[in-house]
Amino acid sequence: MRFEASEMVWWGQITDQVGKATLLGHSAAVKWVDLLKQKPKEQALRTEARVYRHLPHTLQGTAIPKVLAIGCWVLINFIFVATLLYKQPASPRHFSQTQCEQAVEALRKIHDAGVLHGDVHSGNCLIDDQGAGRMLWAKQQGAKTLGGSPGFAEELCLMTALR
Repeated sequence: MRFEASEMVWWGQITDQVGKATLLGHSAAVKWVDLLKQKPKEQALRTEARVYRHLPHTLQGTAIPKVLAIGCWVLINFIFVATLLYKQPASPRHFSQTQCEQAVEALRKIHDAGVLHGDVHSGNCLIDDQGAGRMLWAKQQGAKTLGGSPGFAEELCLMTALR
C-alpha cells in the first residue's frame, strides 16, 4: 500500500495530523500519530481504530465514514486510520432539516451498535457528497463501547438541539 499525503486537511485537536491522500484508488483522509513524537495522542487514535472495528461494517458510509485501512507502519513508528474523504459543513446554521434528521438517525445507529460517540457537536459531522448526501459521524476518539449507557440519551439531546 502506498500512501502519499498531498495536502493537510482540517480535523481536530486530539489527532490533528490528517492528510489528503490517494489510497486504494480513492481520495482519502489519513489520520496518523507519530509514536516517537506524539505518544499522548496514541491512545486516542487507538480508541478510534477500536471503535471503527467494533461498529458493524454496514454503518460505514451510512453513519460513519467508510474505512479504507487501519494499521501501523512499524519501521517509522506510525499508527493510522484512513477513511474516504468527506466534506465538512461550514457551520450548523447551514444544516438543512433533512441533514439534522440524518445526523440524528446516524447517531442512533451508532448507539444501537453499542457505542457512545463521546464528542457530539456539529464539528464532528461530515457530509457524504459523493453518495446520497448523508450526514456521518467522525472522530470516534472519545467513544465508549458501553451498551445501555445513560449517555446515549444525552448525546441524542445534544444533536437534536442543533435543529
